[in-house]
Amino acid sequence: INAFLLFMIVFIWTPPHFWALALKKNEDYKKAHIPMMPLVKGYDSTIKQIIVYSIFLCIITYGLIFTMPEIGNFYLITTTILNAKFLHLVYKVGKDWQQNAMKLFGYSILYLFLLFGVINLEFYI
Repeated sequence: INAFLLFMIVFIWTPPHFWALALKKNEDYKKAHIPMMPLVKGYDSTIKQIIVYSIFLCIITYGLIFTMPEIGNFYLITTTILNAKFLHLVYKVGKDWQQNAMKLFGYSILYLFLLFGVINLEFYI
């Protein structure tokens, strides 16, 4: 189940990550005839999907606490901070995607790196 949860974290993380970029680069995708979510479903639908996937992502990250005995308070605290920042940026994208989409995109890369880094650190602390 641990491998499945780790897979699901990456799988569910991917849409908010790429759709944040797609919001900002929609005109480029349009010119290249690449059917990304904002082009096909519109900005509002894309933002709603980013919100749903992001909430689901944050919930899934806590599943590891119950399946990996090595995971402890350090992971819990760090993941809570990372999730809070992620959801805050998602909220800001919902309010003004033009100003915040690339911030979410950039943070999502750091988010995944730190999340998996903390998982690795828990095995050595």
